[in-house]
Order: sequence, then structure tokens, then C-alpha cells
Amino acid sequence: MNKIKEIAENAEEYVVNWPEPDMRLIKGYRQKAVPFPLQIFGPFWADWIEKSAEGKGSPPDYIAAGLISSASILIGNAYRISPWESWKEPPILWLCCVGNPSSNKTPGLSAPLDLLRDLEAELNIGFDEGIREYERKKEEAAVCRQMWQQEVKAARKKLNVPAPHMPDEAMEPEEPSRKRLLACDATVEILAPLVAKNLRGILYFRDELSGWLEGMNQYKGKGGADRSFWLEAYNGNSYTVDRVKYGTNQPMWVPNLSISVVGGIQPDKLQKALLNDADDGLAARFLYTWPETVPPKRPKKQADNDSATKALQKFQNLPFTVNEKGQPVPTAISLEETVIGEFEEFRQDIHEAENTASGLYLSYVGKNGGRALRLAFILEMLWWSAGNDNYPPSRISEKALLCAQGLLTDYFDPMARRSFDNAALPVEVRNAVTIAKWLIRTKPERINSREIQRASLGGMDTADDVKEAFEELQNAHWIEPDPANNKTGGRPRSDYLVNPKIYATI
Repeated sequence: MNKIKEIAENAEEYVVNWPEPDMRLIKGYRQKAVPFPLQIFGPFWADWIEKSAEGKGSPPDYIAAGLISSASILIGNAYRISPWESWKEPPILWLCCVGNPSSNKTPGLSAPLDLLRDLEAELNIGFDEGIREYERKKEEAAVCRQMWQQEVKAARKKLNVPAPHMPDEAMEPEEPSRKRLLACDATVEILAPLVAKNLRGILYFRDELSGWLEGMNQYKGKGGADRSFWLEAYNGNSYTVDRVKYGTNQPMWVPNLSISVVGGIQPDKLQKALLNDADDGLAARFLYTWPETVPPKRPKKQADNDSATKALQKFQNLPFTVNEKGQPVPTAISLEETVIGEFEEFRQDIHEAENTASGLYLSYVGKNGGRALRLAFILEMLWWSAGNDNYPPSRISEKALLCAQGLLTDYFDPMARRSFDNAALPVEVRNAVTIAKWLIRTKPERINSREIQRASLGGMDTADDVKEAFEELQNAHWIEPDPANNKTGGRPRSDYLVNPKIYATI
């Protein structure tokens, strides 16, 4: 800046010597994609993901996201991860796969989700026969009910003869329900009873997440209730759904509202549907993956889907603990004692990261402690599923926790920053972005800091807000103080010249 002032004696010459502006203020501070560490899944699953990705023409990141989600719900409510008595986490995880329409998000996700569909089909072998048996018993109950009703009528005609109680045979049998692992494009009214009837929970898949997200934002009434439902679905706690459909005296009670979520979304729709909304924790619940696209090529390798399905079948036999009332409840699984110290160090790192983060990224980072536990258990179980041991792990190992923590810090955190883009920037930089976009729209030759403050542009209504934003704009070579500020006499002005090169680059 001093060199420019030495060159220029007046504002006109001062403008001519502007340096090149940093256009990331409006084009985004997007972080580069980082490669997915496939080795973290162990030899079997890493090989399956790699071959599936080649067969689908998809980045392995999308395959891995679908596998994590599938394993998450196959474990579901059978377990809770507990580093100590007062803290329990369900193995529920939400995965958001970001990418352009040509990035093969859907084919990539279909590889693990097809395994889940095969498992669901196996769970329902004999379902059609069950329906036929239900219809038979239903007709028998109807006949018994008619006979009982006739007996009641006959008793009413006689004095001092009590009407008979309805026999058990006249009670309509409960209709069998199809066992579910996966749901697509379902409403809250449908999902609530689905989760209530399927003890482990449900994986909710949307080929395009934006439709689901925008549906929650359309209006405050039902949309607000839906949003509350989904915020709770991440935690796996009990939940009561009050809707007209269920009646005022019979609300739908779900003992463990556990729903994992996975789906794709385009970058521009991500900003509109999720990142521009009020920070109520919805965006922070997702793990994000946004890999670079892969060039098309003919696959040379074939994934062993039969072995992968058999590996995931082991999750189906995971037992529930039964409480004193005979009700199935999750089994608490803890960390190995030697790992507690390392987990505490990781939590301290999260605390330090929160001191420098802001906006949506601050909310996202705050959930990494619980996410590390959830991811660690899922990795532990995936390793177990690929082995020969029939008994599931009784604790989370040091290896699993360290791998989960590394997966978060080295992969998912950078991908979150890449996905959040400007939404994850510090406040002063986001304010500078707001002013930069205003400059592009209005194209002034100079601006005044006090005028920006009075206009409360983007909520900047204090002198410090504007000052810090202007400092960022100066660092990006968008503005510089007008050399004539102190030459007019009287109170110094706070005018800034705008770099004319920013308009030439748009």
C-alpha cells in the first residue's frame, strides 16, 4: 500500500496501480477434495468398495458413504456406544453426498443399498403366506364376532341374563407387517409407525435430498413439526408423533426413533436447501462427501456382492438386551479403558477447533465427539463382519477409535469445509463476502464505512463489524483507503476506493 501511495499523488493515479483482486470473496473459498482412505475399512471392505466403484463408474467416496449408512442402521437400536455411564450414543449417522448430476452419486450409492434390499427381501421370505394366514384368521374372527353379537342381542331380550363377553376368537388378528430396512420418499406419518415396528430403525434414502429438505422449509406448520421429528431421529430417543391421522387419544409413540439418512445433492441446491437456513443443528448432523468426478472407463474388476451380503447378514443376528419388563433395549458398549485418555485428547482438540470456527462449521465440529464414537463402533463392526468370529466385539478398540478420529479430521472435516464453502468462514470474512457481493451488484467507485454501518448491510450494524470486514476486503485487494481522506480538513472521512479490476473480471 505504501508503495502505491508513493507512486500516486492523486486518486486517479492511485486507481491505475491496483493489484489483482482475490476473487474468492465471491467465487468461494472452496477447499480441494481429499481422497477417501479406503484402507480404514480393512482388506475385505476396501477391496469391495474399490471394485464396486469401478463397476459403477463412481468415486469410491459414495460407495463408502452408502456402506457406512447401511451398517449404521443394521446395527441400529441393538447397541448404544457409551464412553461412560452418563453418555450414550446410537450408531445412527447421516451422510450427504454432494456432486454435480454427472458425478454418478446414485449409481455409487446403489452398490451398498442393493445389498440392503437383498437383506430386506430375505427378511420377508414367507410374508405372502403370512398375509394369507392373516386373512383366514380375520374371516374366522368376523364369523365369531357375528355369533357373539347374536348372543348379546338374545341376552338383552331376557331379563336378568348378562350379555356374554366377547371371546378371544372374535378379536381381529394383528395384520403382519413387512420388515423394513430401507425407506424412500416417505412422510413422517408413514415413517413413525415403520420405525416403531422395526426395532433396529430405518435407513431413509433420497436420490435427491433437496426435495426432502425444502419440504421442511415450505411453511411453519407441518414443516416445522417435520423438522422437529428429524432433529430427534438423529438421537435415537423415544418420540411421540401427534397427528390427526393417529387420533387425539392414540398418538404414535416410537420407543427409539432411529433413522439414518443418506442421499445425494447438487452443490447449488445444497446451499439453497440446507446451508442458507437458520442453524438449528440440521446441517451439522450430516457427514459430507464431495469427491472429484472420475473419468469413464470400462470396468475390469467385479465386486463380490455375495460375500458382502453374507458379511452384512451377521448384523441381523445382533441381539437386544431384554429389560425386566421383557422389552428389548439397546446393549451399552464401552471403550477399552486404555482408550479413554485418547478420546479425551480428541475432545480437547474439538474444543480448540470450536474457538476458531464459526457459523455452520462451528455447529458441525461440535458434534464430532459423538460422531467419533458412532463411527468407531461402525468400523469395529464392519471389521468383525468380514472375519470368522461369530461373537460381536464387546468393546470399542483403540484401533477403531483412532481410525474414526482420523477419518473425521483428515477426510470428513475437510469435506465439510468444502461443502459449506463460504458458510463455514469466520464472521469477518462472511461480512466481507456480503459487501463484495453488494459491490458487484451496485458497482460504486468508492464506499464509505459509516454508510455501510448505517445501512446495516447483512446485519453489520457496529463500527467494529464494518472495520473487520473492510480489513478483509483490503487484504483481498478489493478496496483501499482514499488518499484524499485527510486532505479535506475537518473530521477525517472514511472513504474507500474500490478496485475497478473486480468489475472487469465478472
